[in-house]
Amino acid sequence: MTKTLAPGKPYTEPASRQELLAAKNRRLGLLIFQVSWMMTFICLSVVNWQLRWQYADWPPSEITLNRIFPSIATLLLLASLLLFRSARGTLTAVDARVSFRRRWWLGIALGFLFVTIMAVEFFRAPMLVGTTYRDVFRVMTGFHLAHALVIGWLAIRVLRNPSPEDGWAIEAAIKLWDFVFIAWLIFYAVLYWI
Repeated sequence: MTKTLAPGKPYTEPASRQELLAAKNRRLGLLIFQVSWMMTFICLSVVNWQLRWQYADWPPSEITLNRIFPSIATLLLLASLLLFRSARGTLTAVDARVSFRRRWWLGIALGFLFVTIMAVEFFRAPMLVGTTYRDVFRVMTGFHLAHALVIGWLAIRVLRNPSPEDGWAIEAAIKLWDFVFIAWLIFYAVLYWI
């Protein structure tokens, strides 16, 4: 007997008690990972705010931030997340793998564009030579860039054999990409708007 998950989660849960416990443990492990990393992202944001109050000018007046590309990157990341979620929903349909792969690859492509824009922002930071602001900016964008790359690599691995029965890999990839999006929203607000 299988246990069907809530709407939006089209695959079925393992039936045995041991399999259900293993699924619960994987979800708990993922949650602990996400909470610990979110604390790191929040700490980096707090460091930025603390430095902001120590300097009369933050960012320094000679630095002009271009908000257009990070805003585009944010929209790309959101579109990528929505594609991942819609791809998961296609796995219950006939010819599911073709539709799933198409949406998943498009989500990965949009994620790659996000990473590219963030890499440009990271390497543009040397233009802000000799400032504490540059160092904090690079740590924050570099940390998020590395995290997005690792989770993007995991999203690519899901494509090996996507099926409703392999729901955990898909669920984990989407939850991790949710995390990337939320973490980026925090950094985006702190670095470019607040």
